[in-house]
Amino acid sequence: MAKSSALPIATAAKRSTSDGYFLLRWLFGPRMAWLFSIPALLILVLVGLISFLAIGRYVSASLESDAVRGVVREVEWEAAMLGHLVPPEQLITPMHDPEHYRELDRFVMEHVKRPGVLRVKIWNLEGTVVYSDEPALIGLTFPVEGKLAGALGGESAAGVSGLEVEDNAYESDFGQLLEVYTPIWHGDLPAVVGVLEVYEDYGMVADRVERSQQALLIATVAGLGAIYLALYLVHRHGARIIGRQQEKVIRQAGELRGAYYATLDALGLALDLRDDGTEGHCQRVSSLAIVVARQLGLGEQEAEKIGRAAIVHDIGKIGLPDRILFKPGPLTEDEWVEMRKHPELGYRMLGKNPVLKHAAETAYSHHERYDGTGYPRGLRGEGIPLSARIFAVVDTYDAITSDRPYRKAGPHVRAMEEIRRCAGSQFDPEVVRAFFEAERKGLVRAGHAGREGAGLHPENPEGRPSISWS
Repeated sequence: MAKSSALPIATAAKRSTSDGYFLLRWLFGPRMAWLFSIPALLILVLVGLISFLAIGRYVSASLESDAVRGVVREVEWEAAMLGHLVPPEQLITPMHDPEHYRELDRFVMEHVKRPGVLRVKIWNLEGTVVYSDEPALIGLTFPVEGKLAGALGGESAAGVSGLEVEDNAYESDFGQLLEVYTPIWHGDLPAVVGVLEVYEDYGMVADRVERSQQALLIATVAGLGAIYLALYLVHRHGARIIGRQQEKVIRQAGELRGAYYATLDALGLALDLRDDGTEGHCQRVSSLAIVVARQLGLGEQEAEKIGRAAIVHDIGKIGLPDRILFKPGPLTEDEWVEMRKHPELGYRMLGKNPVLKHAAETAYSHHERYDGTGYPRGLRGEGIPLSARIFAVVDTYDAITSDRPYRKAGPHVRAMEEIRRCAGSQFDPEVVRAFFEAERKGLVRAGHAGREGAGLHPENPEGRPSISWS
């Protein structure tokens, strides 16, 4: 008999496990990986661009500074060669001697006048131009100040040329220039003997800065791409691990749920075996309780919980003495006191397990009445757990329509009339309404053989209700 109730419950467990598996596949499958990664990529790109724009001015200034320092280092190296290869006396007086000018000019053209260099000057300590690739400048003396003074003091200096300055009059046609002053050192104990001044096309520096910005942008994009790929791979790998773990958990939960259902079935069977007079009662009321719960609009999981709880509603009777449980005649008042303890005994037996808490509440409340006159707690109305209110209706129906040792099964019509009559006193009217609607649909089956077992009754051969709820 226990097997009949296990089948729908096991089917529900299998369906629940299958649904969980497909939900898992949807959540952690390739589609969700792309849904995760594409927003991540967009966010990374957006953050990267905002950051790049926000620090763009700083980056440009830093790149420009690096480019200028690079030019300064080149000019310093050229000045060092000049101080090493050119006698210091040639850097004291202006080079009006054509032969000396050609020698120095040859050196400058080979080592200093690289692409982008537009003007070269060599200054002595008094601020006189002793050499220039523009001969008209040779011999001119200018005030020793600004960058020139700094270079004569031993410090290189560079900056964008102010072409309005007097000593830049000959470079006014070149446009924007990068002006570099660097000291010329000579001797074992180096001393400044002059200054090398180089004008470089600032456009060349700007090109370097632009190339550096492009390289930085490419590196940023590549970095974002690498981060995106890493995130995607990590998510995919994590999703696979989580998916396997979830599948394992779902499988184990299904096995545990199956064991739980089997335990309830076994307890129900134990009740049936202990009380031959109610054999099959637990399974029948369980099936009817599920039908009514669905009719009330409860979800499948909640309906199954109510059905499972109905299986063990009388589990507390295991703790009753046989002399009371199997007494053929009426119980005495003291025996009724003992009998009425079985709901509390059932609650104590089931309530110790959190998984069985719902079933424990049903066992504790299945003899409560809607009007508050039931036992053991005298609960009233919706203060009674819904599972117990449903059980009260289906238990009465099955008790009337099933054979008992002391009487034969009553007719379906009588059971329906009794339930209708007790609506509002013993039973919740809404539960009764749902029960009648289920009966109208042919979903209520009495515990009889043949046509009645198929949901058809002798008084109702077409499966239509013989008694109207209203």
